[in-house]
Amino acid sequence: MLDLELVVEGEGRRAVIHAASVEQAQASSLEEQTLIDALSERGVVVGIDADAVKRVLTTLQGGGRFRGPLEIAHEEPVVVPAGGVTLEWVVLPDGLVRPDTPLCRFVPKEPGRDGLLVTGEPVPAPRYNPPVEE
Repeated sequence: MLDLELVVEGEGRRAVIHAASVEQAQASSLEEQTLIDALSERGVVVGIDADAVKRVLTTLQGGGRFRGPLEIAHEEPVVVPAGGVTLEWVVLPDGLVRPDTPLCRFVPKEPGRDGLLVTGEPVPAPRYNPPVEE
């Protein structure tokens, strides 16, 4: 049986293993999925660090007791929109300017993307308000 001392910190922004152990008879057969399932049972389902999982697993498979702290998962961060617009020049092939032909245009930046806490709860990105054309 896997014994895991796990703390979700920072309002769900990261999960830290402080200690882990497994019965000696089960140590060599311990699989990565067992550790991931143990994290999931404790509510950690997003942002699991594969390298950290392997580090804990290697220690446990060797018959040792893992002692942390070790960040095992972290939030998927919010992607904040850059804001504003980009000025894009419109160059005509013949180089001439005709009446009512725009010389440039404003191209809105892409909106942000929501993040996720390690528990899978969404963290909303700031909403993008496209510029109003006048």
